[in-house]
Amino acid sequence: MDQGVCCPKKQTICSQPLRVGDCTENVKRYWYNALSRQCQMFEYTGCQGNDNNFETILDCQNFCKNAIPEPRCVQGQAYKDTFGNFVQCHLGAAACPPNYECSFDGNMYGCCPTKAYTCSLNADHGIQCGAGTTFKYFYNTQTQNCESFQFFGCDGNSNNFPTRENCEEYCGVGGCPHGGLPLRDHTGQLMVCSSQESCPSSHECTTVFVSSNTINRCCPTKAHICSLPPLQGTYCGSSRHVSRYYFNIVTGVCSTFQYSGCDGNLNNFISLSQCNNFCLSNACPAGTIVYIDPNDKMPIFCNEALKNSCPANYECTFNALMNNYVCCGSTDMGVCPESERAYVNAMDLSPRECMINMEGSCPSNYLCRFNLQRNKYFCCSSQNGQTCPVGKFLYRDTRSGQPIRCTIGKEMCPDGYSCQSYLKGSFQGFCCSATSICPDDGEFLIDDSSQQPRICTMGAFVSCPNGYTCRAVHNSNEGFCCKGVQVSYNDGCPPGNYVYMMNNAIANCDPFNPPNAPCPAGYTCQWSTANQRYQCCGSRPLPLPEKKKDGCPPSQIAFLDQELPRACSAGGCPNNQVAFIGLAGDPEKCATGAANCPTGYTCQKTIIGEHSICCTNRLTPQECTSEKVYHDGLCLKRADPGEPCINTIQCTGGSSCENHLCECAKTMVQHGKYCQAIPKCAQDQILLDGICQNRLQIGERCLSSRQCPETSYCISGRCNCKRGEIEFNTKCIREEDIEEAVVNLPATAGKMKYRKKVTTAQKPSPKSKAALIAKCYQNTLVAYRDPVSDRVLFCSPLSRSCPSGFSCQLNALKQQFICCGQPESRRGAIQNRD
Repeated sequence: MDQGVCCPKKQTICSQPLRVGDCTENVKRYWYNALSRQCQMFEYTGCQGNDNNFETILDCQNFCKNAIPEPRCVQGQAYKDTFGNFVQCHLGAAACPPNYECSFDGNMYGCCPTKAYTCSLNADHGIQCGAGTTFKYFYNTQTQNCESFQFFGCDGNSNNFPTRENCEEYCGVGGCPHGGLPLRDHTGQLMVCSSQESCPSSHECTTVFVSSNTINRCCPTKAHICSLPPLQGTYCGSSRHVSRYYFNIVTGVCSTFQYSGCDGNLNNFISLSQCNNFCLSNACPAGTIVYIDPNDKMPIFCNEALKNSCPANYECTFNALMNNYVCCGSTDMGVCPESERAYVNAMDLSPRECMINMEGSCPSNYLCRFNLQRNKYFCCSSQNGQTCPVGKFLYRDTRSGQPIRCTIGKEMCPDGYSCQSYLKGSFQGFCCSATSICPDDGEFLIDDSSQQPRICTMGAFVSCPNGYTCRAVHNSNEGFCCKGVQVSYNDGCPPGNYVYMMNNAIANCDPFNPPNAPCPAGYTCQWSTANQRYQCCGSRPLPLPEKKKDGCPPSQIAFLDQELPRACSAGGCPNNQVAFIGLAGDPEKCATGAANCPTGYTCQKTIIGEHSICCTNRLTPQECTSEKVYHDGLCLKRADPGEPCINTIQCTGGSSCENHLCECAKTMVQHGKYCQAIPKCAQDQILLDGICQNRLQIGERCLSSRQCPETSYCISGRCNCKRGEIEFNTKCIREEDIEEAVVNLPATAGKMKYRKKVTTAQKPSPKSKAALIAKCYQNTLVAYRDPVSDRVLFCSPLSRSCPSGFSCQLNALKQQFICCGQPESRRGAIQNRD
C-alpha cells in the first residue's frame, strides 16, 4: 500500500544556504542564491549537503525559477497569504496581521509570529511524514511550564521547541529577564535566593514564575553578560563564520567578532544596535534603559549630588562596569497611560507586550494595560512607584514578598484586602487594604523591618517618630503612625502642659468635687490665672479628633433625626438604590461598562460623581447577559460605533450616544469597533490606514502609491515608474520624451540664464539617453535589473534599498541614483575567495 510523505516546498529548498559538505571529494554542483536570485556554481565535497544542490545549472534554474525566498523567523514560520506567498513588510509599517510582527533575518523582511502569540498556542502534533515521530516541547499556558508532546514530523505551529531549555528561554518560563538560565549550585540544583541567602556578585536575586508559582532565582546581571569575553563557539549546520557583536569592556564600545554558530555565550548580539542598546544600559534595572545623547548616541553622564542632572522619569544610577554615573529610566513609550512607564526590552528598545490575566506575562509591579491605538496589551507601571490608591496599603505575598496582581471586581485577595488601582477605569490592579490606614486617606509610616504600616498605642507618650501621630480609623486602643502633628493648646496651663478640650471647647473641672467634673487620665485640675478658672492640664498633647461614628460602614453616613442616628444612607447610589457592601464594609467600587458587579447589581456613578460603585437595579432586580447592559430597569444591547443606541452606557469602544447613534468624538475616527484619535502627520508624511507614513522618493520601499511622487507608483514594494517610463529629474517621463526633457533643462547657476540651444547634430537619440540613465557612472559597475520586469532599480542614498552586493550610485548622466554592483563574473570570483 502506498504511503504519502511530506516533501519540502520549492521555497524551502531554494532558500537553504550553501552547504559544501564534510567529505573530501570535489564535485561541480550548482545552488540557488535566494539573495541574488541566481544559480551559482560551487565545489561539493560529496556528503552532508542539503537539498539546494543541483547537478546542472539548467536543473537549478528550472526548479527555482520564480521561487520567492522564505523569511526566517526566530521561532516558527513566516506568515503566508491565501495564495501561499510570504507577506512582504518593512519595519514601522502595519503590513502584518494581528499576532505577527515585521522581522528582518539579515537578508529580507517577513511577518513572524510574536512571542506572546507563540507561547499562547496549544500543542499541535502536526501530520505524519516519514517513518517515525519525535518528542518536542511546548509552553503550556495552563500549567505555565514547558512540557513534552509527540510530534508527527510535519506542519504544526510555532509553539514547538527541540529542547526544554529552548522553550523556557524563549517563553520566559523560570528564565531570566536578561537572557540565560538561573544559577545552579555544585550539585546541579537551581539556587533559591532571599534576603538571607544572597547571589554571587555576577548574579542578582530575581523573581521568576514556575508552574503558576513565584520563586526567587539567581539570574545573571547585564553587567556580567556584557563583561564576558567573545566566544567563537563551534560549527553547526554550516562551515562558515557569521559576524556578531560583543561589548568590549576595555574600549567601552561594541566590536565585531566571528561566530561559528553554536555554543557561544550571552555576550553575542546579532547587530551593533542590539549590542549598544543592551550593554550601554547594563547599570539600569530590568525594564529601564539608559538615556542616550541624540548627537553622539552615547549615554549622558550625570551627577548624583545634583537633583535635576537627569531628564524627567530618569534617575542617576552608578555604572559599576564603567565606573561612572548614567541616567536610567523609561517613558510611557506611547503605549502606557501618561502617569505610567512602559517595561522596555533593552535589546531592541521596544515596549514589552503581554497577555491579560496570564501570570508571569509582566514582571512584578507591572500591570498588563490595553492600548487602543495599537490594539495590543503592554506591561506598564507607575512612574513614582505607586500601586494602591492614596491611603491604602499594598499587600505582599508572605513567601516571595511580591505584590499580588488581580482583576478589579473579583475576589482574589486575602481577607481585609480588595483589588484596587490608583488609575481610574483600570481592569487590573493590586491587592490593597480595603479601608484606609489613616483617617482622611493620610500618609502612613512603613516599618523598616516588617515593611508593614507601623502600629502604635493610642495615648502612649512616645509611640511614633517626629512628624507622625498615632491615629486610628475605628475606636481602638491601637492605631497607625500617620503623618501630621497633633494640634494642642496651652491656653493658661503651666509651661510644657496642654489644656484638655471636649467638643472643641476647654473642659472645666472642680478640684473640690472631682466626681462631678473629673479630668481624664494624665490630666489634673489646675487653676488658670489667665482664664480665672479651673481647667484640666496635662503633659501629653491631645490626640487628633476622630470622626464621629454612627454605626454605619466606612464611606457611609447616618441619617440624623433630631441629632439621633436612625438609618444608614445608600452609600452614594442614585435613585434610592442601595450599594453592595463588601467584606471590608465598604461599597464595592467598579469600572463602568465592565461586568464586575454581583448578580442583581449594576455599576453606576455615585451622586457626587467621583467614582462608580455597585448599586442595586432600580426596578426589579434583573440579570443581563454579557451582550447587554442594565439601564433604567431594562437590559439594553451593547452597541459598537455606528450602531443605534438609547443611552451612552450602551456604547462601546470609546463612543457616545448622539442622535440615537453611537458616534466617535470629532477629534477621533472610527477604526473597526474602536474610536481612535486622529494622528497629526508632519508635512513630509501622509495618513495611511490610521498611521503616519513618510513620503518617499523613487526607489525607496513603499506601502502605497500615495507615498510616492506624483508621476510614480508603488510597484513590487518600491516607488517606481510604469513600464515604458524612466525617472528623469525626480519624475517619471516616457522614454520617447527624454530628448525634449534634456533640451529644456534650465541653465546651471553662475552662468548666463538662458537655455542652451541644441542642434540636430548635437541631439542625442532618446535610446542613447535612456541607455545612459540605466548605466552606472563608474564603468566597472553594472546596474541591477529586476529579474521579473527587467527594469533598473532606482534607489535613495539615505536608505539601504539595494539588494546584497549592490550599492546606491549615480548613473551615467549624474542625475539619478541607481543600484550598481560588480559584474556577475566578478562577484563569483569574490565569493570564491571567501
